[in-house]
Amino acid sequence: MPKHKHHRDRLYLLQSEYSSEWGGFKKAKLNLPYKVLPFYCCCLCFCPAKDPVCSSSGAVFDRSCILSFMQQQQKLQQKQQQQQQQQQQQQQELECQCPVTGQRLRFADLFALKFFKNAKGEICCPVSFKLLSENSHVAAVRSSGNVFAADTLLNLCVRTNSWNDLITAAAAAAEERHHLYTDHRVAAGFTSTAVVGRSAQVYRHLTAREKMLPVYFCCQQQKIKSYVRMETNCGALNLEVYTHLAPRAADSFLRLCSSSYFDNIPFHRLVPNFLLQGGRAELRMQQQQQQQQQQQQQQQQQQQQQQPMVSRSGFEDGEPFEDELLGQLSHEGIGVLGMASSSSSSSSKKKNLSEFYITFKSCKHLDGKHTIFGRVVGGLEVLRAWETIPVDSRDRPQRPLFIQKMHIFKNGIEEAKLKLEKEKNEKLNRQAEEAKAQARPWFNNKDALDFTANHPERHSRKVGKYLPAAGPAAAAAAAAAAAAAKGQPPRPQDLMGEAALYALAPKKPKVARRGLDLSSWS
Repeated sequence: MPKHKHHRDRLYLLQSEYSSEWGGFKKAKLNLPYKVLPFYCCCLCFCPAKDPVCSSSGAVFDRSCILSFMQQQQKLQQKQQQQQQQQQQQQQELECQCPVTGQRLRFADLFALKFFKNAKGEICCPVSFKLLSENSHVAAVRSSGNVFAADTLLNLCVRTNSWNDLITAAAAAAEERHHLYTDHRVAAGFTSTAVVGRSAQVYRHLTAREKMLPVYFCCQQQKIKSYVRMETNCGALNLEVYTHLAPRAADSFLRLCSSSYFDNIPFHRLVPNFLLQGGRAELRMQQQQQQQQQQQQQQQQQQQQQQPMVSRSGFEDGEPFEDELLGQLSHEGIGVLGMASSSSSSSSKKKNLSEFYITFKSCKHLDGKHTIFGRVVGGLEVLRAWETIPVDSRDRPQRPLFIQKMHIFKNGIEEAKLKLEKEKNEKLNRQAEEAKAQARPWFNNKDALDFTANHPERHSRKVGKYLPAAGPAAAAAAAAAAAAAKGQPPRPQDLMGEAALYALAPKKPKVARRGLDLSSWS
């Protein structure tokens, strides 16, 4: 018998023992077959959509279901927020979190769908009349809402480069095509022996951020900077924007400047001996000065109506973007320009919208916490004068201090785009010329057969003119050979390897021996 045979005996039963050995309750597995939701059904109620609408991600909803869902989500969000933010939420557009993808979904982004049915009442493609089943690849056009088979759009629009709606003939961009349903043939072909394998993969479109990555890389390689002049009611500042170090934050800031987003926005926080913060659209100020001409007043009112009243980033979706923290940038000295985190999205990593700050002194404790994307290069006297403005108990300036206009002197992002476009056109022209030269007949195109036609030493009489250029070893050997031909000793710098070491080693002087000769020999 083994020792300590009762060391695991207990006066109670473990949960694992009760569930496995003592007949405890076990959850029964349903083992239901996996079913894919048909493309004509709502993603919320799983029923055929009576009034179908589609999101940019390809999710189909019933208009009444998604509207009630958004209203419920909006009410839950309003209850969770404080009383001060309830007034701001009423001005926001109706939006929620998409129940399919989990991303932000606005009701204005939804577009209505139009399904075409044949005489039997079956959904089919309106052009090819092909039935759209559970194994079909279905796509829709955003501008018209018409639903087609994906191969129909591929053959009649993509390959012919004719971006017009096949029914209404209206112009439609490539980005307006949304895939509602895919056949998943590639994945099924690798995992199932009953499905014929397919290697052709359908690639997705690049996102807006991915399209800008080559532009950001060009700014970093060429070290392109941007310059902006910020005019306020108490002076002007010249800003240098680091498009080569923080391209994402700089791009958002420049887009907001070019769209007049910062016009009439106040600086809502001023902490002496620390920083000045502004850029929040909810605190936009309306000009109180009366204009003499009525036309100018109407233009200002129209401009204020077009300007958003909610903080957003400079990109098309308006969503926050991630930090760009670099060790080489530090909050050192006066006039450092950085991105302020948004309080509504402080829990996520992507927390930068439109708020920015300017430092009055070195604030190295902010390093690694906020993105630095520029500095003040002109108007430091104005910035020091702003530091003396009195503030209340909540660090709000008692004297109005707001931005009047943003003037962009140099936009590094647009400059990088033009440079990339120029390089692309030059490459296309070069390829077209090469293709044209290769297409010429061989008997009339000697240059196509002669690879030395464009050589710089084509018409010279040098020996070995088509050989690669000589390296340092060949040049040293030639110099040593020339010195030997003249009877001169080779120089140490012309020798290579061990010969150079022997040449550089000091030689012992030869001393003539005296006192030993043959005079004493007889």
